Amino acid sequence: MDFIELRLKDADTAGLAFDYFVNDNVSLEMVLGAPPKMKLSGVGRVNLIGNLGVELGDYDNIATTRAYTPTVLAKYQFGTINSKIRPYLGGGLMYAHFSDIKTDPNIALPLGAKIGNVSVDDAIAPVVVAGIDYNINKEWFATASVSYAHLSTDATLTINSSTGSKLVTGKSEIEINPIITYVGLGYRF
Repeated sequence: MDFIELRLKDADTAGLAFDYFVNDNVSLEMVLGAPPKMKLSGVGRVNLIGNLGVELGDYDNIATTRAYTPTVLAKYQFGTINSKIRPYLGGGLMYAHFSDIKTDPNIALPLGAKIGNVSVDDAIAPVVVAGIDYNINKEWFATASVSYAHLSTDATLTINSSTGSKLVTGKSEIEINPIITYVGLGYRF
């Protein structure tokens, strides 16, 4: 198989964040989100026989996947607990699990070949976050943040013949470096 590159496209989702304050300035946060449906696109050419092949970039998406990305963060909140505006900085780890991968059946390959299995390995990525909380009152607050994660994992793509036998298998490293924006409303217990 010639060089191929697989890429994940942008996606939006809803999430929940649970903060536990160790003291007035340090908190531990667990972020969970509904797994977004993400498109997996390709770059490069797959040659099946001689020059007979397909350009992966000709297709908007090769497959779709769901990405589960629970994240654990440690944050430092500036100011005091009674400050109206509290900026914060933090860091932690994201675990990425990709499931429910479905290939696009409309991709026409030469000789009746079809895209077979596509898999994406699980990965752990470091995350940094910067944000700000706005205290509406003692219990309610608004929050906004920007996070960056550096995630590197491998994806495998298999091309099967019209009879279902494996023709070629290719592996590609995927660099996923999302900039994650988060806007929310919070309640303190």
